[in-house]
Formats: sequence, C-alpha cells, structure tokens
Amino acid sequence: MSSTRTWLRAFVLLLALLMPGAHTGAHAAVPVAASEVAEYDVLDTVLRPAAQHPVAPLRPAPRAEPPAPVVPERPPLPAPPRPSYAQLTLRTVVLRC
Repeated sequence: MSSTRTWLRAFVLLLALLMPGAHTGAHAAVPVAASEVAEYDVLDTVLRPAAQHPVAPLRPAPRAEPPAPVVPERPPLPAPPRPSYAQLTLRTVVLRC
C-alpha cells in the first residue's frame, strides 16, 4: 500500500472516531431545555377530577363447545408422476446466431 493511501485511511478512521463524540455533545443540551419547559407546564396546570365512567355489567362467559369428532388421518398422497427428462430435452431448441 502506498503511504498516501495509508494516511488517508488513518485520517478517515480518526474522523469516524471523533465525529460521534461531537455529535452527541451537541444534542445533550436539548433534553435539558425541554425538561425545564415540561416542569414549568406541569406546575401551571389545574388539577381536574377524574372522569366518571358508568360501570358496564360483566358479560357471561362463552359456552364451551363440544369437542369435534376425531377423524383418522389419511396417509399422504403420492407425488404426481413427472415427465421423463428425455421428453424435456426433445422440447428444447438451441438458437445459434
């Protein structure tokens, strides 16, 4: 490998290692500001009473259905017959240009 190519790989590796650190630090300040706004909003809200929902009567449990009659399994069907490979070769046509 040439020294220019090695230098370029080292430079790209250094950039890849340094970029996520700078990127993470830039976004770290955003949640702090958002949490301050959320705390301020929570303190200013008026407490409301809980909504009263009418109590619905419970539904009866579904009836158990009788088990289905046991049907003996049939053995698997044999595979359908295939045409022989000799018939397939007779149908092929080779075009030569």
